[in-house]
Amino acid sequence: MGVKYIKLENSFNVPKLKASLSSIVKKIPYEQNQVAFQHRVGVTAFNDGIKRGENWFYNKDVGITDIEYCEYYEILQKEYIIECLKSLPFKPYRSKFMLLKPRTCYGFHYDKTIRFQIPIDTAENQGRFAFETGELISLEEGSVYIFNTKEKHSAINFHRQLDRVHIVGCLEEKHETDSQFVKNIYKQFNL
Repeated sequence: MGVKYIKLENSFNVPKLKASLSSIVKKIPYEQNQVAFQHRVGVTAFNDGIKRGENWFYNKDVGITDIEYCEYYEILQKEYIIECLKSLPFKPYRSKFMLLKPRTCYGFHYDKTIRFQIPIDTAENQGRFAFETGELISLEEGSVYIFNTKEKHSAINFHRQLDRVHIVGCLEEKHETDSQFVKNIYKQFNL
């Protein structure tokens, strides 16, 4: 079995991430405690990509892939978060921020693609990423992690009062990529 996650050398200014997020949520409304940063070409409705994973999980032949969510919303182009996403060593797709309320978690699930995360607020280090195998991982705010989310996993917020806020996005599927960086990630995950 390969590694389950990789922490990249990239890291971003946390106060600037928080300020940018505050600006973004004034421009785009929340949907399911999320705000999408990217949309499909020609589809500019806010939060276009929020239900994509849900549609894939319950209806495998939806026919839309994550790499179709490749355009940043025009009103977000000058945001620090978008600048950070554009500076990553891979092209992010279907990026968004996800808010996890206090004392909550997602059920164990797997995703179609591998995902990256940039924690903005870890709820005083009470927010965790968990694999079904029992590994519980604390993440550093402002750092970039790539997870093998093709394995069953969850996110947890143990804090009693504070939200856990992360930027989450997709990488290309192995058969879709020409990026040597992404190919190396798949190799490290034994996929």
